[in-house]
Amino acid sequence: MKHPTKATGDWRMKRVVFDTGAACVAVAFLEKQGALSLAMRWNEGQDVTKDGKFAYRLESPHGESTGWVILPWDFASVVGKTLIEKQVAGARGFDSAGYRLLKKWLLEREAIHDGFSL
Repeated sequence: MKHPTKATGDWRMKRVVFDTGAACVAVAFLEKQGALSLAMRWNEGQDVTKDGKFAYRLESPHGESTGWVILPWDFASVVGKTLIEKQVAGARGFDSAGYRLLKKWLLEREAIHDGFSL
């Protein structure tokens, strides 16, 4: 899935962490002046075809409102911990480099401990 490379306030995408595909959620790190923050967005919808013909449109629950939203720390830490739990449970959609960055970021901020960061 292609993602916007910028967000309001001069934030630039550094690395996608988690992406569940069309009309679902993506989580990424955005960077501004060396500071990293976790951000979320609803992915765009997409047309689905069957036998080479249009079958239906998979719509995003938020229509065209698909830009990045920078998460405040209270929310970012919860989202980050939840993503670690999802990855450990075998969920798909993780970027390996993004996941490593997420663990490092949470460890540095003491939101998780080494034993939790499988």
